[in-house]
Amino acid sequence: KTIKPLPVHIIANIPYHISAPLIQHIVTYKQLVKTCTLMVQKEFADKCLAHPNTKTYTSFSIFCQYHFKIEKGFTVKKRCFYPIPKVDSYVLKFKPKEPLLNPQDEALLFKLIKASFWARRKQMITCLLKNPYTPYPETIKTLPFFKKNNTRRAESYQLTDFIQLTQEIKSLQDPNY
Repeated sequence: KTIKPLPVHIIANIPYHISAPLIQHIVTYKQLVKTCTLMVQKEFADKCLAHPNTKTYTSFSIFCQYHFKIEKGFTVKKRCFYPIPKVDSYVLKFKPKEPLLNPQDEALLFKLIKASFWARRKQMITCLLKNPYTPYPETIKTLPFFKKNNTRRAESYQLTDFIQLTQEIKSLQDPNY
């Protein structure tokens, strides 16, 4: 008889320089995690919680929001520590979400997001066509998504927009995708 592991609760104050790699690692095992409560650098927390059209909204914001429901905790002021660090901290609770896409489409989604944020201040169509990570054919300009949104930047799109575009790019039936 196979024993199914119980979901775990992770509670930690982690070295701030490993925050992003740790979150990415937890995603690999998220089916085993019930909750993950972390004290992180405030600026990192701001990225995790960021919304479109804000300076803190990045590809990592979308990654976190795809994989987790993130609850705000509380601020821990730098003067609560000795020696006093240069930054404030924040407590966040990450609750794993069920995947919205199958693994292949999820991989396409995150390739798209990485390419979209390659040159943050450029229009998204330009980023996709010129990015150094994933080649996209010129025909993506003809997708319905870009007929409605041809001048916007990646930082203005929500996760649902990236999912829609992923599905449209997939429909191009190009074997490179």
